[in-house]
This record gives sequence, C-alpha cells and structure tokens, in this order.
Amino acid sequence: MAGGLFKLVKPNKRPQATDIQAAAAWGVAAFTTAVWIVQLYRH
Repeated sequence: MAGGLFKLVKPNKRPQATDIQAAAAWGVAAFTTAVWIVQLYRH
C-alpha cells in the first residue's frame, strides 16, 4: 500500500531518508510516552 502511495506523489515530493528517520523517531517517542503514561496510571 505504501508503495502505491509513493507512486501517486510527484518524484520531488517523495519522502526522503531523513523524513523517514524523523517519522520513525517521532513514532518511537510517541510509543515511549504512551507506555510511560500507562505505567503511571497502573501504579
């Protein structure tokens, strides 16, 4: 599915490696924050 989405986007607008790394970093940060919040409410 992601490959199909990239084909629809103009070549100069496709996500670059740094964009993918930034998205992955934000995903990890969001996941870590969610786990931390769950841990707070469990105690």
